[in-house]
Amino acid sequence: MQEFDTAIDFISYLKAREDLLGRAGTDVSAFGEEELMAAYLRTMDETGTRHVFFNLPPGEDQPDQIIFDGSHYRGLSTDPGYRRKKIADQISYEWDALVDRFLQYGDPGLHEQYVEQTTAETELGLRLLAAEPRFKRRQLAQSFIGALQRVEPGGRLGRLVYSGIAGETVFVFVVVSKRKSESYAEYRQYRISILHAYVMTARLMAELGTTFVGIAFDNPNEENGAGGSEDMFVLVKEDWTEDELRELERKRKELNLWGASMEYWRLKQDEFPAENQAVAMQRVNINNEKATRSNSAPDAKAKAMKRRKKSRQKSQRANRKK
Repeated sequence: MQEFDTAIDFISYLKAREDLLGRAGTDVSAFGEEELMAAYLRTMDETGTRHVFFNLPPGEDQPDQIIFDGSHYRGLSTDPGYRRKKIADQISYEWDALVDRFLQYGDPGLHEQYVEQTTAETELGLRLLAAEPRFKRRQLAQSFIGALQRVEPGGRLGRLVYSGIAGETVFVFVVVSKRKSESYAEYRQYRISILHAYVMTARLMAELGTTFVGIAFDNPNEENGAGGSEDMFVLVKEDWTEDELRELERKRKELNLWGASMEYWRLKQDEFPAENQAVAMQRVNINNEKATRSNSAPDAKAKAMKRRKKSRQKSQRANRKK
């Protein structure tokens, strides 16, 4: 079960497996657990967002007997997309390492001293970091490592990871430089205050967001003499009044956060990357994007359904390969 090396991935597989094997009136047989695992990994539901063991045509009932022969695991192990997935997932383990550093070196008391964050809220942030599946960890690691590579010496950089999906955790990554006149302890205090401001005002950029996790990093271009550290701030707030949003906008402008120079990037890589998806992130012209969405709004649903159908057909073809 090394394929499911995050808690959420393993639990999702077990739930799907229980649903498959526990259905009354259906006899399921497989050459081994690896056949079930391979079929699950290679097949997506009609929305293209959730793994399933197989797809049925619309309106068709589940068959009385289901047989997973020896072709599924063999097909997975020889699938070029699977090999590309393994390579693409390597960066995701930087997210695991980040979680481990917070668990090993985190200082909840530091946050209580400078911002209104309890130990319980810090623990919630750690659970949210650890709750992400492998594919999302790949995206998050690409984002925060990209920020560390992009920031200039002496500069500050904020990055928002948001998919526009209600209920998802919105992540904010901030890289802050240490000023020469301050000690490292003073720098940590200043950095936490900057992180707090970025996370609070992130609601203006992520309208559906209710849970925000912010992580602040040292600027890697500078030698601070303290060995490096990260800080975390968590915000959970479902409802905002108009006065609160106006105050956030005032603070955003005052501190020059999420300004006009903000760049927008889109993930263009599947869990099993296609051959032409070596570059995961692509820059988006947000003005052209808005105009396109406005002009093509009536066709948006039809295009989305077409993409989902194509994804499902691809999964079905993959599982028919012997």
